Amino acid sequence: HMKNYQELLKKISKWMNDESLLFIHYFCHKAFTYHFE
Repeated sequence: HMKNYQELLKKISKWMNDESLLFIHYFCHKAFTYHFE
C-alpha cells in the first residue's frame, strides 16, 4: 500500500502517454486518517 502519493503519481505520469487513462481507488475519511492494511 502506498503512503507517498506525490512520488507515485510522478512516476506514473512518466509511464503514461497523452491518451492514457488512470483509475485510482483512494481510501479516505473526512475527519480521520485512514491507513488501509
